[in-house]
Amino acid sequence: MSGDDSKAAELPAVATLATTGRSALILRGADNQRFLHGLVTFEVKGLAPGDGAYGFVTTAKGKIQADAVLNHRGDDLLLALPEGLREEIAEHLTKYVIVDRVEILPYEGTAVVLAGDGSREWLAQRAEGADLSAVPRWGGLRLEIDGRQLWAGREELLGVEAWTLWADDGVLPTELPPTADPQVEDAWRVAQGLPRFGRDFDTAHFPQETGLDEAVSYTKGCYLGQEVIARIHYRGGVQRQIRRLEAPTGGLVEGQSLELDGKKMAIVGTVGSGGRAALAMVRRKAWDEGVVLTADSVEARVVP
Repeated sequence: MSGDDSKAAELPAVATLATTGRSALILRGADNQRFLHGLVTFEVKGLAPGDGAYGFVTTAKGKIQADAVLNHRGDDLLLALPEGLREEIAEHLTKYVIVDRVEILPYEGTAVVLAGDGSREWLAQRAEGADLSAVPRWGGLRLEIDGRQLWAGREELLGVEAWTLWADDGVLPTELPPTADPQVEDAWRVAQGLPRFGRDFDTAHFPQETGLDEAVSYTKGCYLGQEVIARIHYRGGVQRQIRRLEAPTGGLVEGQSLELDGKKMAIVGTVGSGGRAALAMVRRKAWDEGVVLTADSVEARVVP
């Protein structure tokens, strides 16, 4: 993103986001929680209907395959994934089905995200009898709008009140809030310091490199890649991590190299989501608050 994104980063009271950026899988069967628990970084076994969680699907080497939002919907688990990764993650999970009573199915419905400080009120006014205030972090509930049955999940990846509406039959409410400018959505996310898979981190990274601490449980026991991830955690952490940057004199561009002290031989990071406010993967020696980095003569400062 470029231009004055400090002004752009203002979401309206409630807006429909241009895309959800997500696809999903459904896990059914008596063993669905136990099975998935062993393949992700977050707690699954202890979740009750209406609960949810956020974390990573990881490889045996502890690298990220995808970030994921899980909703326990009672009769199934809804695993929301970055757009375009549904088939890949389904294939990955299926490899580990041995005698487990679990079905891994593509989610064939559709979804939309409502965001803004007024999004909960907007839903509450249209879904009579739904107590959205009782929904836990990352959780969800079934509700009815305009005669349509929907699942509403609390979306915590934007730094603002937001809800994902999942329509299993593919039919969303006919009247939704106005669609937000994608640049506004992106600027808001970056201003909150919230990274996105495929832009700020990917399959080359370990979970701790994202800085999303709540996405990894260190008490849940064994899961795929757990040994490597735990070793990183208990033996000093990672050598690079996502940091938020501010570049008041000009915009940073995705993919740019970041230099320390203006020395091309001292490249210490790479810009992910760009703009005057940006996110970047930065090496440990340059990630402290206040450090000044340079990208093609544009100066940027590491901020909280």
